Amino acid sequence: MKHEIVMPKAGLTNTEGIISSWALESGAQVKKGDVIGDIENEKSTIPLTSPADGFLAGLAEPGEEFKVGAVIGYVVDSAGEAVDAAAPATSPAPDKAVSAPVPAPAASPVVAAGARKRISPYAKKLAESRGVDYAQLPGSGPGGSVVAADIMKALETAPVAAAPAAQAVSAEAAQAEYTDTPATTMRKSIARNLQASLQNTAQASASAEFDVTALMQFKDAMKDMAEALDNRITLNEILSYIVVKLAAKHPCLNSVLTDAGMIRQYRRVALSFALANEKGLITPVVREADRMSLNQFSQEMKRLVALGRDNALELSDLQGGTITISNLGMYPVDAFTPIVNPPQAAIFGFGRTVTKAVYVNGSFEKREMMHISLAFDHRSMDGSDAGEVFKSLKAFVEQPQLLLLY
Repeated sequence: MKHEIVMPKAGLTNTEGIISSWALESGAQVKKGDVIGDIENEKSTIPLTSPADGFLAGLAEPGEEFKVGAVIGYVVDSAGEAVDAAAPATSPAPDKAVSAPVPAPAASPVVAAGARKRISPYAKKLAESRGVDYAQLPGSGPGGSVVAADIMKALETAPVAAAPAAQAVSAEAAQAEYTDTPATTMRKSIARNLQASLQNTAQASASAEFDVTALMQFKDAMKDMAEALDNRITLNEILSYIVVKLAAKHPCLNSVLTDAGMIRQYRRVALSFALANEKGLITPVVREADRMSLNQFSQEMKRLVALGRDNALELSDLQGGTITISNLGMYPVDAFTPIVNPPQAAIFGFGRTVTKAVYVNGSFEKREMMHISLAFDHRSMDGSDAGEVFKSLKAFVEQPQLLLLY
């Protein structure tokens, strides 16, 4: 019996992923739940686990990009079945052009003039970088396609004529005043999703400069309590917790307009926060954040940040967010307008804290000031709703002790 291994879905907008690597080879015995490889998608690099007990078979080529739900391998009941099983047919992402199938590798196919050779994206990059004419190589992959192993074998066994087109590209690149780097799956997905957000929502924004002097003092007080709390609460965590309280108080922030034209308001707040790692931008989710104390929330954010930077987040850590925050306060950025993370209705953006002379009660005083912005889907929120949100936001930043009482 064959149990299909499929490309997992990491979120509502995830459409494809790349097989980063397999931890085991075809024929290896596995138990259900064992980690068998890594998948890179728009959210992160995540572990892939076995769907059943048995033996791995027909594993697709690492570096291939597949649609979500596509079969990328099997788990079979016996070692004999593993030997006989073939790799699943490639089901590439929509932007990958695939030529007509070529004969099986046993037939040592030769490509007819004008025909396109089927080759995995990773193998194609490797061939072009090494100057290998892959069009005449017999492929050992699914349907006779050329895979990375075929390129490496050709390099090891005999000199291979460099492809004229590859040489021309290399010569041109050497003279160019720029370099082209293929976008990762994550970067392409981020670009596609953010563009779709602007095209498919009625995004509006509001911003204001707030006096956060009391908030900074509150943060320092939390620092003094670090030993008692067994945790040091950061400014970013306090700002994020303010958004949680705002979403709980103003349901319009914690909502979405459904395809059926219904305003869906969530009962619990699941906070997504933007986090950059070596792969790109990811958005881990603090679930049921409105049920947490500030200290509990801070510790959960720290856990997700540590996992996110190590590319060790589970799918469940990246799904189900109802509102998002993006903080650029660690950079010399005063203000910016973030883009709504679909299908959510709102996202907050925090700039840096700047010390200024501010006219207060008849005289100038040294105050800590911060620009805070809100981008929202005008289809489910109005400007007056944003105004009410900013009234509550002002109260929280100027009287942060409310966070412990509300």
